[in-house]
Amino acid sequence: MTLRGILKELKAAVRQARLLEGDGVRLEFTESGSRIHVEGIGGGEWRPGGSSMLPARIASGGPGTSYSGDLFGDGPEAPATVTGVAIRILHLDPAETVPPGTWLLVTPLGGEYLGQVPVWT
Repeated sequence: MTLRGILKELKAAVRQARLLEGDGVRLEFTESGSRIHVEGIGGGEWRPGGSSMLPARIASGGPGTSYSGDLFGDGPEAPATVTGVAIRILHLDPAETVPPGTWLLVTPLGGEYLGQVPVWT
């Protein structure tokens, strides 16, 4: 990858991170690298082109887009790091229900977590 390509990816990652700053999200830029910290979950490495998505599992809710779930900030093999968070499912028919136990990736925004699950028609 060229230097221009690396700088382009870094610029995009910083722009994405700045959109998430606040709402329990804090960015740290240091000489040794940068980290993103999500309140109640902890920090993680921030890499160019990365995102702040976390594994989550639906606990209850529906039908429609409002659910409660657990976050797995240390990965899906580890115990939940935060339980009972509000998760809003994007692009879901209001009559559909996401079953408890369904895994998805979520991103924090405005006090809730947004996620999307596969839907077949």
